[in-house]
Amino acid sequence: MAGAKLVFVHGACGSTEMWRNQLSYFLSKGVDAVAIDLPGHGDRRESLPPSSVTIESYTRYLDGFLSLMSVSEAVICGHSMGGGIALQYALMYPEKTRGLVLVCTGATMWVNPEFMEELRRDHVEALRKFVGRYGLSKSSPPQVLEQILRQARRCSREVAVADFQACHVFDVRERLSEIRAPTLVVVGEKDKLTPIKLSRFLHENILNSELVVIKNAGHFPMLESPDELNKVIERFLAKL
Repeated sequence: MAGAKLVFVHGACGSTEMWRNQLSYFLSKGVDAVAIDLPGHGDRRESLPPSSVTIESYTRYLDGFLSLMSVSEAVICGHSMGGGIALQYALMYPEKTRGLVLVCTGATMWVNPEFMEELRRDHVEALRKFVGRYGLSKSSPPQVLEQILRQARRCSREVAVADFQACHVFDVRERLSEIRAPTLVVVGEKDKLTPIKLSRFLHENILNSELVVIKNAGHFPMLESPDELNKVIERFLAKL
């Protein structure tokens, strides 16, 4: 993948911290890699008006970020909402997309209405409940959930609600055949938030794609099985 930058994009209520293991690994291997904080997340304190938050608006923000860095070609690695952004990037900027790594995501990402209501009351506690119940494998250590919640605390409730609303209305199922970039689809075997069927749909409808299921991982393989995810991504990059 000479000449292309590897770009990590976090999911809803996440931050660059989500990709700490991947970023340090690939930088140590000499890969030109970077992770981004979306508006209102992590160290990026300015946020978009909630009414303007969509997967497309985040995608345009990502493109502006890469343009400022003079990046002309990238492999976009996105998790969950970030995977939606990666898909949208390939559709909006195909000439800049060298490849895609889609981690625990879907071409559409329906959000449970009960979860949305709880988000509006207390987004951190909503995530504690739903991620703890549906997002992690039973073998995940407790510190994984705490790391997720620590990142969520850096987002406002308004940003959290806007993130998940953007996911809820996102739908590119009819456009997947337009994607020509080589694509790696990764999903945790125990992921109940974006279950395996969503990843299979991506693999079946993106022409140049491969699917990898990470055993004993849930919705956050970058935290639950970081070494295995790193190796899977590394093998994919070697083919580009």
